[in-house]
Amino acid sequence: AVPMFLALLAEVAVVIRYVNMPAPLIADPNTVADPSTSLGTVESIANAMFTEFMLPFEATSVLILMAVVGAMYLARRDRAQDLDRMEVALVAEESESKAALDSGHAGSDSSGSGHAEAESH
Repeated sequence: AVPMFLALLAEVAVVIRYVNMPAPLIADPNTVADPSTSLGTVESIANAMFTEFMLPFEATSVLILMAVVGAMYLARRDRAQDLDRMEVALVAEESESKAALDSGHAGSDSSGSGHAEAESH
C-alpha cells in the first residue's frame, strides 16, 4: 500500500506542477499554424499526452486497469457466494419439504391402515 501511495503522491505532484504552468498562446485566426502546436486539436492533445504528460497518462491507465480487474473480482466473488447460499437454502428447503411429506404419510398410514394394506398387495 505504501508504494502505491507514494506513486499516487508523485503523480499528484507532477500534475500540480503542470497545472501551474502558463497556457500556450492561441494562434492568430488569420495565420495558418502547425496543427500539433494549436491548442485543442487532436494532434496537440495526442502530442501532449504522449510527450509531456506520459507519466500521468500511464499512471492513470494502470489505475483504471486495477479498478476494472478489482470490479471483476468482486463481481465474480459475490456471484459465487450467492450461488453457495442459494444451494444451501435449496437443500434445506428440500429436506424440510421431504420431512413434512414423510410426517404427512406417516400420519395417514397409522390412521388409514386398510389403505396401506391395499397398496402393499
